[in-house]
Amino acid sequence: MKGKIVAVLILLLVMLSGTAWAVSECEELQFITVQTQVLPKWQKPELSLQNSGSIQDEPLYQDILKMFQQRLDRVDISSHELNENNGGKEKLLYYVTKVLYDHPEIYYARTGIGYYRYPDGRIISAVPMYIEELLTDDAQAEMDQNVIEAMELVADQGLTDTDKALILHDYLVEQVTYNWEVDAALRKGESMEEVEKRTGVRIYTAYGALVEGDAVCQGYALAYKLLLDRCGVDCKVVSSDRMNHVWNLVEIDRNWYHVDATWDDPVPDLPGYCGHGNFLRSDEGIKGDGPERGHYGWTVPDGITVSPEFEPTGLFRETNNRMYYNKGSYYYLESRYGKGNIWKANSLTDKAPELVIDEIQLFLHQFDGRYYNQYGIVWHEGMLYYVDKNKNLICLDLADQSYATLGVIPFEAENSRDNVYSSNYDTIGLYYNSQTGEIVAVSRTRPDMELAHVQLKEYPVKWDQMDKYTTALAGCVQRDDAVLLAGLIWAEEGQQASLMTAFYQEGRMVRVQMCSSADWTSGLNVLELDTAGYPAYDRVALFLLSDSAAPLCGAWQSSITE
Repeated sequence: MKGKIVAVLILLLVMLSGTAWAVSECEELQFITVQTQVLPKWQKPELSLQNSGSIQDEPLYQDILKMFQQRLDRVDISSHELNENNGGKEKLLYYVTKVLYDHPEIYYARTGIGYYRYPDGRIISAVPMYIEELLTDDAQAEMDQNVIEAMELVADQGLTDTDKALILHDYLVEQVTYNWEVDAALRKGESMEEVEKRTGVRIYTAYGALVEGDAVCQGYALAYKLLLDRCGVDCKVVSSDRMNHVWNLVEIDRNWYHVDATWDDPVPDLPGYCGHGNFLRSDEGIKGDGPERGHYGWTVPDGITVSPEFEPTGLFRETNNRMYYNKGSYYYLESRYGKGNIWKANSLTDKAPELVIDEIQLFLHQFDGRYYNQYGIVWHEGMLYYVDKNKNLICLDLADQSYATLGVIPFEAENSRDNVYSSNYDTIGLYYNSQTGEIVAVSRTRPDMELAHVQLKEYPVKWDQMDKYTTALAGCVQRDDAVLLAGLIWAEEGQQASLMTAFYQEGRMVRVQMCSSADWTSGLNVLELDTAGYPAYDRVALFLLSDSAAPLCGAWQSSITE
C-alpha cells in the first residue's frame, strides 16, 4: 500500500512539472520602444499624463524601479494583472518611461521595455532594455566624475536656488552639443529609426549629455534634472507629444518655471554661446510668439502649478553668453551690433551692476549686408577670451582691465560639408580645453575643423604690456603649491646680474632663492621658482642685483595672482 502511494506522488510531481514546462513554452517575448522623445500616453481617467504624486508609490512603479536600480535581467509583474489586449503594454511602457524620467541616474537603460506574455495576452514579467556598453564600472566612474565636476561649480554656500539653476543651465549649454545627425535628419524629414542606427541611443541619456557632450532634448533634460537633484533644487521632466520635445520644470521660491536648455543651445552648436530665452519662463513666457516659435502642447505633472505670467527678473536676460560666477560676483557680456560692455553684479537681481569695461569690439560674421549677431567667448580664471572685429583672439584681465592679443584666427565662412547649413550660419566659436590648457577656436558649420589652438599663459596679461626695452621687475604669481612664477623684463644684454627672491612669514624672512642672468633673454623672462619643501610664506620680495646699477626691488603678497 505504501508503495502505491509513493508511485502516485511521483506521477503527480511529473504531471506538475510537465504543466510548468508547458506554460514556460507558451511564454512569448515582445519588445516595445519609444522612438520619439516624449513620455508615451497611457489612457486612464484617474491618472493623468506624467502624474508625479501617487504613481511613485504604486507597486508596479516600485517593481520597475527595483529592476533598473539592481540591474536585473527580468522582474515578475504578474501580480499587476496587465494584459496586452486591454492597454497593458501601454501602461507598462508608461511606467517604465516615468521611472527613467524620475531617475536620470539610470542612464544605462533605454526608453523601452521587453515583456513575456501568455498567448491570451497576460503579461507576466518585464525585461529591461539596457545599453550594454554603459553597464560597466568605467562608465559609472566617468559619470560620477562629471557630476562631481559640475557640483564643484555650485559648491559656494552663499548660492541661492536661482544661482544653482543658472550656473548649471549655462554649464550644460556650454558642455553639450545637440546631435548633428538628428538635427540634419529632422531638417531633411528623415526617419528617426534610421538615424538611431547611426547615432545609437546614448544621445537620449544623461550620460550622453554629461560624459560625451552629445545629446538630444531628452538627454539635456535628464542631465539637468540629475544635476539639480544633486544640489537640492526640485526639478521635473515635462514633455509635449505635439512638439516631440522634452524640457524641465524647476521650483524656485515655491514657484515652478520652465527651463529648456536645449532651446538655449543653438543648432548647429556654437561653442561659447549660451542663450537665456528659455530659462525660468512662465507658461506665457515659454509659449513665445505662438506654436511656430514657442512651446505648446505640454502636460504638467499633477500637483504642480506653473507660474502663468510672473517670471523672476535677472541679469541673465541681458546676455547671450554664459554668466561668469567668480569670487561671489557675476560678470556678463552685454553686446549689440559688435560692441560689448562687461558688467559686474553682486547678485542676479542686482539693480545697479557695475560697468567694468566699456565697448570692446567683437567679431561678427557679415552676410547679405547684415551681421550675424552670434559669437563664442570663454570665461576662465578671471579672464575673458573673445575674438575682435579683426579676428584677433584677445585675453582681457577683469582685475585690472589689461589685455593682450594672443593671435589671429584664420576664418572664412563656408557651408557645412553635408550642405545642411549654409555659410550664413558660420562664425567663430571658442572653448577651453582643460586637458591641454588651450583656448580652441572652431568653425560653427565645420565643427571637426579646429581653426586655432592657443596655449594660455600662466602669468598675468599686464606683464606682456610692459616696456620690453627697460629692465624692470614685472611681479610674481603663485602657479601652484610648489611653483612661484617671477616676471623680469631684461634689456641689459651682456650684463651680469642676479635675481634674489626672499620669502617672508609674518614679517620674518624664512627663505632666499637666487637666480643668475646666464639664461635670461632680451624681453620678458618668466622664471619658475621651485618652492617645494619651503616653509609657509605670506609675502614675496624680488631684488634685482647688478654691478652697474642700484638694486631694483618689489614686494608682493604670495596670494596675489593678478
